[in-house]
Parts: sequence; C-alpha cells; structure tokens
Amino acid sequence: MKLCFIVLALAVPMLSQEQPADLDSSYESLKAAVEKKDAAEVRKYAAQASEIAHKVIAGDDKDRIEHAKEIQKYAEYALSATALASTDSKTVMDLTEMLEQQNPKSEYLTQVLSKYSAAARQAGHPEKAVALAEKVAKSDPSNTEALLVVAEANLAKRPAVASDYASRAAGILSKKKGDEASLGRANYDAGLAYGAQEKWPQTNQSLQAALPTLKGNQQAMGYALFYLGMANYRLGTITLNKAQMKQALNYFEQCAAIPGPMQAQASQNVSAIRQQVR
Repeated sequence: MKLCFIVLALAVPMLSQEQPADLDSSYESLKAAVEKKDAAEVRKYAAQASEIAHKVIAGDDKDRIEHAKEIQKYAEYALSATALASTDSKTVMDLTEMLEQQNPKSEYLTQVLSKYSAAARQAGHPEKAVALAEKVAKSDPSNTEALLVVAEANLAKRPAVASDYASRAAGILSKKKGDEASLGRANYDAGLAYGAQEKWPQTNQSLQAALPTLKGNQQAMGYALFYLGMANYRLGTITLNKAQMKQALNYFEQCAAIPGPMQAQASQNVSAIRQQVR
C-alpha cells in the first residue's frame, strides 16, 4: 500500500505540469485577446509571442524565422490596435510603452503616438509623451509623428529645437504622397517656431506652404496669418519692397477678422502699416 501511495504522489505533479507555450499557440491566444479587446491578455500574449518569436528569429531555420517575423509584427499590431481602441489613459500608455520596448522602429508606433501624447497629458504626465517621442525619434529618425510630438512640445520654450524637429519632419513628408495634412502640420509648426526666432525668410516659406491645409482651423489660421504678416513686413522693410509690405497688410487684415489671441495685435498692425504703404 505504501508503494502505491508513493507512485501516485509522484504521478500527480507530472500530470499537473503545464506544457510550455509554443509560437503558434501564443499567436492564437493573442488574436483571441485582440478580438475581445482584453488589454491585460493582449499584454500577456504579446509579450509571450514576442519572446518566443525572438528566440526563433535568432535560430537558423529559415522557414520558421519568416513565420516568427510575421507573428512578431502581429504582436506589435496587437499592442497598437488595442491602445487605439482603449479609452483608459493608463492602458494606452502601458501598451504603447510596451510596443516601444519591443521595437522602437515599429511602423505601428507612428499610429499610436498621438493618442499616447493625449493620454499622457490626461494622466498628468505630459513629459512622458515627449520622452517617448524623443526615444523613438532617436531610434527612427524618419518617424515623422515622433518628430512632430517633440516639435510641438518645444514650441513655447525652445523654438530652435521645435524648428529643427518640425523642419526635419516636413522634409521627410514632402517626399511622400497622400499625407498633406501631416505635411501642413509640420510646415505650420516650423513656421511658428521660425517666427519666434525672427527667422523671417523661413517663417514665410513654411507658413506659405502650410496655409492651404489650415482651412477650417480658425485658431491655427490666425497664428499663421499673423506670422506671415510679420515675416512679409520685416522682409519688405529690409528690402524697401512696398509690394511685400502690402502683402503683409493683407495678411494682417485677414488675421484681424479672425477672433482669437492674435486679433487685437493684428488690428493695431493694420492701422500702422496702412500709414506706411499709402
């Protein structure tokens, strides 16, 4: 009897042992978690699938390596898609940070960075959005969303940094088709940053390019028109170009018609410049 008891006692732990997860089972579990929009399970299985995939990719089985790369990419997608679908700031931040840790050059980071920035501000940690964007921009200098997040965070206090990042984003986006809105945003950010530094030729060039994309955004249009007025007035004064000063007047008149923080100063500028261009 004692022998039977001992054998049974030894057998029970063996029967209860959990089989190690394989790549395909992790992938299937991750897909199910994404469909359920279960953020906790997405985190669990994305980490599991990614860990196994990296081990396979480090091996020498070419067929399995390609399969593992596809699953690794899906794990990145799963994190971004779940973050985009979430309304909880902490969840958005956790999933995005996990994605950045898995692959700072992931194409899916671009899609979720704006939401991460909003979530970080809502959670009272706007500095986290900037820190993450800076890391992404360093790892992937072609990530225009990261460049723009850094640019916009620095517009008020460090315009030289803002113009550097925004102009880099504009340069990249200008070579792509179908993303006019982002290109307009990059040129707008660069134009305001150049204006704050009184770099008038660059201000004029950037905001001229941004202007067609600002229709419907009255506040942005007001700032753009104001700085276009300033740029053309300064350039016209330096070169004694009355036509350019009249163009400045036109921009200030348009700005003065838009309610907002630049309206009063634009109105004063209109009165002053009219005296000079008669």
